[in-house]
Amino acid sequence: MALSLVALAVAGWLLGVAVPQKVLQGRAYDAASGCPAGVSGDCLSGRPGTVERTWMGSGRSPSQYVEVAAKNGNQEFRLDRGQRATLAKGTDVRMVSWRGEVRHLNLVGADGRTSRTLFTAANPRTAHGMDMAVGLGLAFCGAGVLLLGLYALRHAPGGSREGSVPGTLTALQVPSLMLVLVGICAGVLALDGAPVGQVLGWTGWMVAAAVPIGGLMALWLRVRPAPPTGPVPVEARHPDRDRTFPVQLLGDRSGPGGFPRHTHLVAGPGGLLAFTVDPTGKFRREELPASLALVHVRHWNDDDPDCPADAGERKHGRVVELRDGGRTVLLGVHKRDAPWVVGALAERARLRP
Repeated sequence: MALSLVALAVAGWLLGVAVPQKVLQGRAYDAASGCPAGVSGDCLSGRPGTVERTWMGSGRSPSQYVEVAAKNGNQEFRLDRGQRATLAKGTDVRMVSWRGEVRHLNLVGADGRTSRTLFTAANPRTAHGMDMAVGLGLAFCGAGVLLLGLYALRHAPGGSREGSVPGTLTALQVPSLMLVLVGICAGVLALDGAPVGQVLGWTGWMVAAAVPIGGLMALWLRVRPAPPTGPVPVEARHPDRDRTFPVQLLGDRSGPGGFPRHTHLVAGPGGLLAFTVDPTGKFRREELPASLALVHVRHWNDDDPDCPADAGERKHGRVVELRDGGRTVLLGVHKRDAPWVVGALAERARLRP
């Protein structure tokens, strides 16, 4: 969550300071006029040259490069994004500078007039593009991550689960992901150097479309039928041989590194019930206390320790609720394995003196 706050702070500086400054520079460039003879600086000055060669750079979106020969030596320029031209060697150009940098190349025709203008990578009109793309991306993505972070902080394990509704996290993920998607799309649009007004306009339309779509999806996720809860009837199956299957002793962190101490349960003839970490069930058994009594088998509840977030795990899982004197013991098993646990417990009760 701290990173999302940093992202929002950086986005605020980019969108509130860096981008406006570069937009003002672009406007000053558009308003600049030609420099008087012998003067340079905040005006447009030009010097002639001829094209020596052109080539394409490398990468997924390569830029075109132009080498221009002039009286004071050759100079290479990378053209702005989207600028392409087929230039023959010897083509006359005029390199136009503003504030000490060549901002565009004017192609000079046979009549001495400018036939086309090619903007270099130092184009003030699109200089805001990168800052705006990063700023919009960080703003929307940071806001989306912050929402998820606040929810996770409020509903952290062991914390208050008041107001928890099945699917709430998923419902919150929808608008959060929509914010991230808007940020990515707005960033791509800004990266192409589109005017600020156009970028903000399209961003507004994307937000206007994302809000109702995300809201309806989140609403559906919140009002959809909740996962079933409460006891379920389970027909006991008496094991005729040792059967080993995965089990979870809910809330157990007594193993090495704070992990569960056991991973499997062995149910066998004569009411055998034993924990083990051996998937075969043959070694390192730890038999469950004989005083355990079955309360019922039920679905997962939201307030169960280690309640799975995955809807499929909850659907196919069962919680075997047991009593050991005044203590409640909860075992999480697959629904196909619950009958073996119930059968072994019934066999124990039958054989108990």
